[in-house]
Amino acid sequence: MPLTALTDRGRLRRRNEDAVAVDEALGLAALADGMGGLPDGDLASREAVAAALAWLKAMDDCGHDALARAVLAANARVRALAEERGAVMGTTLELLALDGDGACRLAHVGDSRAYLWRDGRLSRLTRDDSLVQELVDRGAMNADEAARSPQRNVITRAVGLEAHLEPALMRVTLARDDLLLLCSDGLWDMLDDAGIAAHLEAAGGDLPRCAAALVAAANDAGGADNIAVVLARR
Repeated sequence: MPLTALTDRGRLRRRNEDAVAVDEALGLAALADGMGGLPDGDLASREAVAAALAWLKAMDDCGHDALARAVLAANARVRALAEERGAVMGTTLELLALDGDGACRLAHVGDSRAYLWRDGRLSRLTRDDSLVQELVDRGAMNADEAARSPQRNVITRAVGLEAHLEPALMRVTLARDDLLLLCSDGLWDMLDDAGIAAHLEAAGGDLPRCAAALVAAANDAGGADNIAVVLARR
């Protein structure tokens, strides 16, 4: 299945702390967003992506167990780097493994997201590991308040922060013409679901064109953060 990835520094940040990588031949992709406010976010995201994909490439079967172990490998790598540097380091991580029959497996940590575009409708597949999401779940905040909250980017779980980490794991079967989108908060914080959906629809299945349009739209909306996208099509 076709895969593409794109990342951009955005308009306001001095460096890009997002990282993406794909192996189209193996149907693998990874996306990470280094935690803002912590040292070496760019290093954390790059190393998490590299460690996770290296683990998956060595596996004969990229099922849920393999994805969970890949996340642990990324976690161990980031924690080792943090120990070497005497600093706390963290990053979100989204992993994707596809097969030729449309089966898709995902691993998720943090507030980067996975979306499914199917038959003109956009659905979010992942739940943010964030403070505002916890408040929404408890009924202490609604979705509109969460979108405006100054604490909306405070995440509660990340690669590198704890020795033990259990990612959220899920399986989706892609139908013909489905699109799968992985993205950092630099996209979804700038574009609402309707805005994302409009660009997915307009692209007509052209993944590089769609990725470029999404990044450009996030920048046009302010580009307040680094932007990263991965797209897959059945």
